[in-house]
Amino acid sequence: MPTKVAEYMARGVPVITTPLPLAVDLVEPHECGFVVPFGGVPEAAAAALALREDPVLRDAMGARGHAGARQYLRWPEDARAFVTQLEQWAGVTGSGPSRESASPVSARDGR
Repeated sequence: MPTKVAEYMARGVPVITTPLPLAVDLVEPHECGFVVPFGGVPEAAAAALALREDPVLRDAMGARGHAGARQYLRWPEDARAFVTQLEQWAGVTGSGPSRESASPVSARDGR
């Protein structure tokens, strides 16, 4: 899973990525960004400038990416198993507040 691509989509940020198959499989179907060639500095720069210059395109790509992430990336369904696996690797299962009582982190205010 190309984590950064998924995170950008979830946050509604248009994506600029290289043609790694999993990244392409996320970006192209949702039309949420640009796929540029490996080493394609001019193409990456052109994509970034296009997003800067066209707020309608930028907003539309961001919205499509966000919608795609909500529909297909399934974080709510996979979160408990993911956190449990991390706890097992860290050897700290059951330490700290319960997942049900822990408050979510807000990206806006850092709480």
